[in-house]
Amino acid sequence: MKNKISTILLVMAVFVTACSVKGKTSSLALNDTHWVLEQINGQPVIDDTLPTLSFRGDQEVGGYASCNTFFGTYVSKDNTVTITGLSYTEMGCVGVMDQETAYLAALESAKTYRIEDGKLLLFDAAGDAVLVFSPKDMSLEGTFWNLTMFNICFA
Repeated sequence: MKNKISTILLVMAVFVTACSVKGKTSSLALNDTHWVLEQINGQPVIDDTLPTLSFRGDQEVGGYASCNTFFGTYVSKDNTVTITGLSYTEMGCVGVMDQETAYLAALESAKTYRIEDGKLLLFDAAGDAVLVFSPKDMSLEGTFWNLTMFNICFA
């Protein structure tokens, strides 16, 4: 009888552990990932603007919005995502501010996400894909640098 109870308790512990890990799986898929924006509400981004999105750690989000850098917080569980508290620098750039405004609004409207064929798709409450990203390579391997200025200061 004692072995039967021990076995039942062990099986229950395995199920409880599996359930708690399952809730974190989606969040872990976003942690420490970096993305380049391809589309906002089905429209391609303006050439050479390179808006980005990075999920840093388990709650920080940030990136480049077309003109300004931004940062905020996110919470993700079971393919849901909530991005809040976005703050950003306040520069003005000609020709990209409408795109930037649409990008930041779409980020804040995101409710769910899916990674499909290597791309990150963010969906609003109606289930419409509002943002589509491709992965961003953060490696510096093979990068070439050109020195454009050298400044020597003498005290």
